[in-house]
Amino acid sequence: MSNKFIEQHGLWTDAQKAAAVEVLKQAEQAGLQMIRLSWPDQYGLLRGKMLPD
Repeated sequence: MSNKFIEQHGLWTDAQKAAAVEVLKQAEQAGLQMIRLSWPDQYGLLRGKMLPD
């Protein structure tokens, strides 16, 4: 998701912005190259997205 969309519509609080920065910092320190997010759809099946470095 583009940061421009989030910033343009004011969707994140300052705490959420700080948490996002911290997660990215931890991923870099751990040497992660890919992060996979998963969530269930309305039928209980997992959907996911891979976020590259």
